[in-house]
Amino acid sequence: YAENTSIADVTFSVKANNTGTSEATVSITIKLYAGGDLVFNKTYTKDFQAGESGDVITLDELIADINDASGGKLIASKDSSGTKLVLVTPNGETISAEVSVTDANNILTDGISLAELVQGASTTDITSGNTGSAVKVGTLTLMGAEDFNVQGQGIKFFDTATNGTFTSLNNIDVTTNKGAQIAQVIIQSAVRQVDTIRSQIGSTIINLQAIYDAQAVAKDNMDNAESVIRNVDFAKEMTEFTKYQIRMQSGVAMLAQANTLPQLVLQLLR
Repeated sequence: YAENTSIADVTFSVKANNTGTSEATVSITIKLYAGGDLVFNKTYTKDFQAGESGDVITLDELIADINDASGGKLIASKDSSGTKLVLVTPNGETISAEVSVTDANNILTDGISLAELVQGASTTDITSGNTGSAVKVGTLTLMGAEDFNVQGQGIKFFDTATNGTFTSLNNIDVTTNKGAQIAQVIIQSAVRQVDTIRSQIGSTIINLQAIYDAQAVAKDNMDNAESVIRNVDFAKEMTEFTKYQIRMQSGVAMLAQANTLPQLVLQLLR
């Protein structure tokens, strides 16, 4: 998760006071970049009559203009106090600002500094005829449902090392937009991981059920085969039993017939 949020260090206030006897003009050009893309370029010009004072640019006006022109690549808003400019690039692009001022009569009482636009920039007001620029680099947040390690000398990009900090989900402040967004991404990652595990368990259950069904079919087939074999063996044994029973009965009949011959001889002798 990459993000770049710039909260201006200085309250936004660009005012002028024409103490002269004739009209004076102030012109301020502000250019803002998201990465290498110029997303905002506008010149604010205001004429001040003799003795007139007021804002050259208001914070609300600047925020509205940035959001209208940037097409979502650079999002502008106020901080919690409502006095400082907040710039965000949703995809973590570097925020760059360039400002030039034209104030021929030196009527600016609250000039514009880069610190009013970009966090960490110079607080020195840009004078007439000069141009200043500043850059705010974003942060990279690595999030996941499980522990991970980053080895080496910090986290390296383009051969430049920087330090990384690691925070557990329990330590994330979800009352802030940034913390809530990070926590939401981690929770979504955990939910996806649970879904993956559930699908793996479901696949395993389906495989086990298929194995069980195959074994049940094999058992039924084996039982049927055993029954057929048992029936065949029983019929064979009954056939053998009947054969030997007939032979025994025949033998008994022959013995009975043979036993009658001596009886007949005895009767004749009598």
